[in-house]
Amino acid sequence: MPQVSVLMPVLNGGPFLRAAIESVLAQTHGDLELLVVDDGSSDGSPELAESVGDARVIVIRNERRAGLSAALNLALRRARGELVARLDADDVARPERIARQVEFLRRHPEAALVGSQANLVDETGAGIGTVQRPCDEIAIRWYQQLDNAFIHSAVMFRKREILDGVGGYDESLRLCEDWDLWGRVLARHGAANLDEPLVDYRFSLASITGAIESSAAHPRRPLLQSITRQLVVRHIAQTLGGDALPEAELTLMTGYLLGVEGAALAAFLRAFERLRRRFVARYPAAPASTDFHRTLARQFDAIAYRVTPPRRRSALRVYGAAAARGPHVLKFLPWSRALTLVALGRSGRDRLRHLRNASLARIA
Repeated sequence: MPQVSVLMPVLNGGPFLRAAIESVLAQTHGDLELLVVDDGSSDGSPELAESVGDARVIVIRNERRAGLSAALNLALRRARGELVARLDADDVARPERIARQVEFLRRHPEAALVGSQANLVDETGAGIGTVQRPCDEIAIRWYQQLDNAFIHSAVMFRKREILDGVGGYDESLRLCEDWDLWGRVLARHGAANLDEPLVDYRFSLASITGAIESSAAHPRRPLLQSITRQLVVRHIAQTLGGDALPEAELTLMTGYLLGVEGAALAAFLRAFERLRRRFVARYPAAPASTDFHRTLARQFDAIAYRVTPPRRRSALRVYGAAAARGPHVLKFLPWSRALTLVALGRSGRDRLRHLRNASLARIA
């Protein structure tokens, strides 16, 4: 029996699938199997996976599209490893990724789930940034209330706790299925993220999530809004109790992920602060957690960027709220981005990022 089963769902994997598969087979921890679950591809993806010619690659075919959650549950039931890792068909795992996570779970039997940070790459594979998530459990529990604390393509978990303990993925959800699952895991078990990038995470506006998040007019945007509110309400109640925030403020809190209307920014920041105070009262160790303060600083920067319409005055208000949290938060603010946003606005900030990336590409 392999120690680790890697689950890779694919739907028309295109030019990225082979690199994703090869990155799994090249792991320094070779005691693994790779389950490629094809969910009705029409571009030859399952044939490509079968052509790799490695006995560790097992291709499972869905003749009809069942959806991501159903495909993952099918693979979970077929998985033979006691540990299960995820990797999307357009991402790449660093060679030491599996080994690092296996070792963490070996040393931390109380943890059922471990993730990592990620390098963000575009469709050509060029680096365009990082995807950062909180690392210690207190910061994860705080962040998980408002957004997914784990990168789906970078997680490893104990099969028994996820499949038998919490029932696997919720197949009724068409979006945010992993955010929902990790919330149910955290209700019972510990979890962590390693503070190093172990995957190259590919961002594409052509992806479902990228398209929905980038356009308020996307036809599936209402579905994302509905699921986000459902999960925010449930996770806050799970963490702090059902009376943590009034109903109106719970709705406001969905703006962390989906964007905050400028007219509601002041009310959002008050609700955010109330949530923070309730969390600290529930978890008195939070103020001693460096990762908790670092996570708060990243959240304030994200809020400043997500205010619509984007105005420098709004950004200044958000960073002022961050400053009010004191030096422990201020030291982790990304000051170059913050000053650029306040001075030039979001369009100016985006132009500078584009110029910087173009310059790095020329150097490479």
